[in-house]
Amino acid sequence: MIQNQSIKFWAEDDRPREKLALKGKGSLSDAELLAILLGSGSRNQTAVELAQDLLKHADYDLGIFSKLSLQDLKKFKGIGEAKAICILAALELGRRRKETEGKLRLKITSSKSVYEYMRSTLLDLEHEEFHILLLNRANEIMRRELVSIGGLSGKVTGAHDVGLPLVDSAYPTLVPQNIKEWATDLDIPMEEVRIFHALREAAVARLFAHNPWLVSYIRTAITEYGKGINIDLDAIQDQAQRAFESGNGFDPSNPESFSIALNEGIFTPQESPAQRAALTKLETVLALIDGWSEEVVAMAAGDRLPNIAALQETLRRRRATSAPAQQLFSSMLGLQVSPRLAREATVFWKKVRELKDVQSR
Repeated sequence: MIQNQSIKFWAEDDRPREKLALKGKGSLSDAELLAILLGSGSRNQTAVELAQDLLKHADYDLGIFSKLSLQDLKKFKGIGEAKAICILAALELGRRRKETEGKLRLKITSSKSVYEYMRSTLLDLEHEEFHILLLNRANEIMRRELVSIGGLSGKVTGAHDVGLPLVDSAYPTLVPQNIKEWATDLDIPMEEVRIFHALREAAVARLFAHNPWLVSYIRTAITEYGKGINIDLDAIQDQAQRAFESGNGFDPSNPESFSIALNEGIFTPQESPAQRAALTKLETVLALIDGWSEEVVAMAAGDRLPNIAALQETLRRRRATSAPAQQLFSSMLGLQVSPRLAREATVFWKKVRELKDVQSR
C-alpha cells in the first residue's frame, strides 16, 4: 500500500469499497471499514490512514473508540462535523444491534441474564442509571424503562417514588435493595416496611393510570419551565470565574468537580416569571399527589400495619431532607417541595373524604 497516494490509484482489491463488494465485509480490517464511513481523507492522508490514526488513538480497541465524543473526533485533521456524526451514528447502530441481538422476548431467569441484557446499555456510561424491566407472566421482557440517573438510582424505592409519571404505562414497581436501605436503623419488621412501600407505589401508579389528564398536566408544567430556559454564556463564564477564584475546590478540568458545581446550582440560569409560575404549579401538584398517597395508604393499611404512623413519620422526615423528589427537583430546577405543603395536602384530602366520600375524593 503506497502512503499518501489517493485510494483511487490503488489496486481494485485494495480499495475498501471494492474489496467489500468483491470479498465481503468480513475481509476488511477495522481501519478499512472505518475508511468507508469517512469517505475521504485529508490533504496528506488517505481515508484508510486517517482511520488508522483514529483507531491508534483508542489503542485499536473498538470499545474505547466507541466512547469518543463528537468533539473528540473533530479534533482530528480531516474530520469535520459531518464525518464525526456519521461515525457516531454507525457506532450507535452497532450498539443497538448488539442490544437487541438475542433479546427479543428474552426470558429473565437470574441476575446474570439481567446483566447480559443491560450490559451494552450501561457499559460506556460514567454515571449510575436505574432501569426497570417489565416482564410478562413467563418472565419474558416486554420492555425497559429508565427511571432515574445518578445518585437517585440508589435511593428511589419504586418507579413512582418521586411522584412523577416516569413510566409510560403506570405499573407499580419496587426496588427491594433500596427499600432495605430505607429501613436501616428502623425498629420495624421488614415485612411491614415492604407492604408500606408497596401500598405507596400502587397508590401513585393507580392515580396516574386512571387520570391521564394529571400526567399531561405535570408534563406540561415541566415543558413550560423548559421553554423559558435561556443560556447566558457571559453569565456562566462569570459564575465559573467566581467559583474558581473562591477557593472552594472548583476545578473546571476535573469532571467530578464540575458535576458537583452543577448539582450545587452554580450555573443555574435566572428564572423568568413564566418559569416561576410553572414551578409553583409543579410544586402544588406534587404536594397534592404526595398528600393523596399518604391519605390513601393510611386508609388501606388501617390496623393491619401496627407501625403505619411511625412509617409515615419517617417518610415525612426524609421527604424534608433527602427524599428523591427533593434531590431531583432541587438539582434540576431549584425547586424545594415544601413538607408543609405536603402536610396541608394530606389534611385537604382527608377533609374532602370526610365531607364527601371516597368516590367523590
